[in-house]
Amino acid sequence: IYLLYQNYLVSDDGEEPYVIGFSQDITARIDAERALKISEEKYRSIIANMNLGLLEVDKEEQIVYANNSFCEMSGYELEELTGKNATDVFFIKENNKEVEDVIIRRRQGKSDAYEMMVKNKKGESKWWLISGAPSYDNNGKLIGSIGIHLDITVQKNLEYDLRRAKSEAERSAHAKDL
Repeated sequence: IYLLYQNYLVSDDGEEPYVIGFSQDITARIDAERALKISEEKYRSIIANMNLGLLEVDKEEQIVYANNSFCEMSGYELEELTGKNATDVFFIKENNKEVEDVIIRRRQGKSDAYEMMVKNKKGESKWWLISGAPSYDNNGKLIGSIGIHLDITVQKNLEYDLRRAKSEAERSAHAKDL
């Protein structure tokens, strides 16, 4: 049991001072605070170590947080990313319209998933599947967005190779018919 004690010394002009005190059982509050702390630590650990990249940005697209997996897939350290504009760091100019559309959807409170070609720290082109959602503060005010990122470069390259092989096979078949 946890008790909170408070005492007050009261003196009334010339009268003998006296003490007023009370106590309150705060066990439930202490237990709730401990449970919340354990839960926060558990989810922080999950987010930091999951195999999907997590990136959080503010309303101006400034990077607030990135987990370990995101740093690995992008090639950057967290210290290099924090405070940088995500659009400037990762997205290629050809995607400007798509990126603008995503930002508008987030500001409208919409979540979605999309594929986007990006560049990593080395300047290499990569394909990421991004599932993004708006992020709100405790008062329901939009403060930015959060996205889960999966590197799908290998799958996109296989898809491209299959389409190319299919096209070549169709051309060969058509040439035989002539």
